[in-house]
Amino acid sequence: MSKQNNRFWYDTPRDMLAKLDREIQALVSIDPLDNQRRADTLLNAAITAWQLNDWVQSTITKTQRSRVSEVYQKPLDKLFLHNPNLHICRQIATAGKHAKIKQRHHPTARTKAALCFDFKSNQATLGWMISVGDYGDHVPAQEVLDGARDFWSKLLDVMDDPPTQNIA
Repeated sequence: MSKQNNRFWYDTPRDMLAKLDREIQALVSIDPLDNQRRADTLLNAAITAWQLNDWVQSTITKTQRSRVSEVYQKPLDKLFLHNPNLHICRQIATAGKHAKIKQRHHPTARTKAALCFDFKSNQATLGWMISVGDYGDHVPAQEVLDGARDFWSKLLDVMDDPPTQNIA
């Protein structure tokens, strides 16, 4: 990695995807009783997942943009805004950065900590859940982050090497 640009350490969207993967792995390995570290790591991972949008937008070539639009049958901007996992990561990232979400706010998306029982330690711990929708559906934060990582991994694969079939 060259450090001769105005970026901090990372040079490509793949570098940021690797960072997201490390943050997701860190979330899994944190002591289940260390709720503050779990909250910090979840926020950092959500910010990285959402900021990959900027990395892709600033590095994508015209050829790659055309390939992505052809494969997904949607323009790039629509992919980012209509992926439910990225939408949730955006909500978390924006709420962690600003006091109020002003654009594209999902009024029923909430994060909450749910009391869980950790069988390894035989103690109650907080498990982070994301509540989405009017019906109170709950999605584990880990599932949201994994989904965002999978989205970016597939998108970067399409950018790097055109697939033979539509993957959308």
